[in-house]
Amino acid sequence: MSCPILPTLPADLTNRFGQAKGWNSRVSAFNTGLCDTLESLEQALAALPVQVDLADIEARIAALEARLDAVTENAEAGWVTVNTTPYNVSGIVGGLLVNTLSGAKTINLPSANGYLNRVLVIKDDSGLATTNHITVIPAGTDTIDDEPVMVIDSNYAGFQLKATSSGWEIV
Repeated sequence: MSCPILPTLPADLTNRFGQAKGWNSRVSAFNTGLCDTLESLEQALAALPVQVDLADIEARIAALEARLDAVTENAEAGWVTVNTTPYNVSGIVGGLLVNTLSGAKTINLPSANGYLNRVLVIKDDSGLATTNHITVIPAGTDTIDDEPVMVIDSNYAGFQLKATSSGWEIV
């Protein structure tokens, strides 16, 4: 580390001005004191322990990996055209295009816990849901936004569901 902060007076000026007032010796003492203080601070900073909570970092990484897995699975999930009723959702499905031409349809959702953090889109693909409703029924005690059943009853309407630990949510 280079410590001199204040310059001393050149020799020709020292003879004229500095000697009488001891300028250069005071500047040197100041620079030495400043240099010692800076070195002490650097040593103190270097000695500070770095507090890292590895368990917290690992938990955050695991949560991010789970989200990434869910996004990747949804990206790879395909769309299924639903022509039969009831239709039981199984496997990795990204969306259901429900054919309402031949009548009303019932969609049975899987357990939200088994589909955790995945997204499922359900849509009236034929445009007849006003007449031929689409009834969506969650598994077991699951709900959809705290409702036991959701009904699509508008032509070409649909919604996107996300599976959570407490059931399905409309997103």
